[in-house]
Amino acid sequence: MAFTPAATQTYIVTGTNANGCSNTAQVTVTVNALPNVSAGQNQTVCAGTAVTLNGSGANSYTWNNGVSNGVSFTPAVTQNYTVTGTDANGCANTAQVTVTVNALPTVSAGQNQEVCAGDSITLNGSGADTYQWDNNVQDGVSFTPAATQTYTVTGTNANGCSNTAQVTVTVNALPTVNAGEDTVVCDNDFPVTISANGNPNLSYAWSNGSNTQQTTITSAGTYTVAVTDGFGCSASDDIIVINEPCSGLEEGNFYFNLYPNPFDQFITLKSSESVSANIEIYSAEGRLISVTHMDGQEKTIALENLAKGSYTVRIGAANAQRIFTIIKQ
Repeated sequence: MAFTPAATQTYIVTGTNANGCSNTAQVTVTVNALPNVSAGQNQTVCAGTAVTLNGSGANSYTWNNGVSNGVSFTPAVTQNYTVTGTDANGCANTAQVTVTVNALPTVSAGQNQEVCAGDSITLNGSGADTYQWDNNVQDGVSFTPAATQTYTVTGTNANGCSNTAQVTVTVNALPTVNAGEDTVVCDNDFPVTISANGNPNLSYAWSNGSNTQQTTITSAGTYTVAVTDGFGCSASDDIIVINEPCSGLEEGNFYFNLYPNPFDQFITLKSSESVSANIEIYSAEGRLISVTHMDGQEKTIALENLAKGSYTVRIGAANAQRIFTIIKQ
């Protein structure tokens, strides 16, 4: 009859034959202890992360679920794993470990965006608890992208699991427009037509209400043209139109002519006769910039260092005074 010995022990058997004669024999049953097998600590990982299971306390180990001892693998779901450890005596024992697999967050970087150059945007991640963007972008903080670019956000949930998402920001260049050089219009020449230099497919809007590439003006002033392209991006430019007499500027018994106007580097003043005159140049704000003297019939003044814009020239002679408005282009 089978039995389970609790410990190593010697057993004596007495045998009796048909004649009633008896004899004895003995046997020792050695009971080896089972190995104290361990499967290691329970583990928690994020989906897609590899783990390695190692048994201890025995000489050889066999795992269920196709796991090899000490070889990394990637668990798909939360599961219990059992290891059977066998010692040198051939005695075996088992242990279990639980590997918990936490799902990755479903992270979104939002819809792709289109903006005009110079416009700011704000990128917001969703689907996780915290967000980290590349290219020095901060979640929920506006910034101005310099060029078209794809941005990647890494979102991390409460379990410490992370996932990524991308969004592309397209930066459309601003349209270009030039209202032309500031100009002087002679007396009685109004109305005149001014024209913006730009793509004819743009939408045009002048400050005088015109919505065509050209517009007709009837008086001096500053005129602004704004253009908008198919992406909704816009730009603008100004032109200053000045009204001046142009037929020789008579003062007393002689007259002055000043040219070119607009100018680039120099202006030349001519008189119908020899004069002695002071020439003062003022900024548009009324600040005196320079004073020079003219003796004779012609004077050339170097003004290449002036910034672009409008200036006033005051000519004062003994019996004549004249004020010009000039444009540096």
